[in-house]
Amino acid sequence: NEINSFCIIEGANLALTNKARYEYALKGGKINLDAIDNSAGVNISDYEVNLKIVLNQLVEKNIIDEKRKREILYELKDEVIKKVLINNKKHSLIISLDSKSVYKEKLIKIIDLLEKETEFKREYYSIPKNDEIEFFYNKDELIRPLSALLMLYSKIFLKKYIVKNLNLDNFTEYLSEYFAKNFDYYQNHLLKKEIIATQITNKLINHFGIGFLSDFNKKTFKFKIISYLFLFKIYNIEKLFEEAEKLPPKNKYKTLIEIQKTVKFSNRIFYKLIKQENLNIEQLLDFNKFDIDLEFFKRNKTFIHFIPFMLYLNYKNYDIDFLTRLLNKIIKNFKISSLLNEINSIKPQSEIEKNLKEECEEMLEYFVISLTKKVLNIKNKEINKALKEYQDVLKEVLNKKRKKDILELTHTVNSMVLALN
Repeated sequence: NEINSFCIIEGANLALTNKARYEYALKGGKINLDAIDNSAGVNISDYEVNLKIVLNQLVEKNIIDEKRKREILYELKDEVIKKVLINNKKHSLIISLDSKSVYKEKLIKIIDLLEKETEFKREYYSIPKNDEIEFFYNKDELIRPLSALLMLYSKIFLKKYIVKNLNLDNFTEYLSEYFAKNFDYYQNHLLKKEIIATQITNKLINHFGIGFLSDFNKKTFKFKIISYLFLFKIYNIEKLFEEAEKLPPKNKYKTLIEIQKTVKFSNRIFYKLIKQENLNIEQLLDFNKFDIDLEFFKRNKTFIHFIPFMLYLNYKNYDIDFLTRLLNKIIKNFKISSLLNEINSIKPQSEIEKNLKEECEEMLEYFVISLTKKVLNIKNKEINKALKEYQDVLKEVLNKKRKKDILELTHTVNSMVLALN
């Protein structure tokens, strides 16, 4: 607490103890963790080993010689360095986002999960009991050293879960994504599954943080993972994050958290669909109607929340252009954007508040989805007429219910009067 520098970057392992990191961070100093600040070096060693595994096999089979092996490694160095630095940068960014969005009850859930499912032990890292967890917050923000530490163990846990619970033969695209573009010898890599699992883990935790694990359920968690990977493609999340990262700091964090919240909302819709229906996800992925960049996201944020539902209806042979116009009309007519903004402005400080917020979101989600389905059932291709027709039907139903309620109320009052007499 005597160090007055803005930040500390640990160029060596164990430059500070965890207690020292906590003390400095609680004073307001910016510090991550030695493993984060040095992760690029470890990451590049992984690349070197994984590339050499393949190249050594090629040498043994006389497909290339030692000289060509060295040439290939040299040719790949710039692209590998670029990938490593991007991954390293994402670590620091997600620590910042987690610090702003992981509230105390969520933090407790994550710590409890990691203690149960990994070798993580809170006493190793000077972490007190749950009722003292507020120690790790400075001005309502989770301090970076703990956020960084939990990110490491979250990745360990998630990779292990993915290897055990997902059929990784269906995710070979992440293997090609790991290696450089002009390297085509990786298909039979000895560590193929581990590399795929690592890539998926990095993608999810680097963009959605440790909070991704906070609602962990052993039986259903794989559906959440598949759903998020689907949304990565539909929403082009990598591109959205890259564009948002270029904004000034204040706008950057606000926009990135908005992207996270939008994807979380959309995931809930899609998650339900893939659990309840035997969806052909590959067919859904053929949908390329929207080119979602940051500008489109800002203009159509509320609409984007419901894209998975639209894709589902399109999959059921409803016209996508009509669906787009109908959904936009419902959003505008019923002021869905304003309602969603009000809900998003709530920052839950407890599990009860979080549950109440999610219930509000689900009510809004249910309203939009059920209204869309009911209007589609009218089968009127003119949107305004279809909406009016449905509203007329709804008015009639409500009027009948009102009359019924009045009769019931009158009967109740009469009964009470008779009882009093």
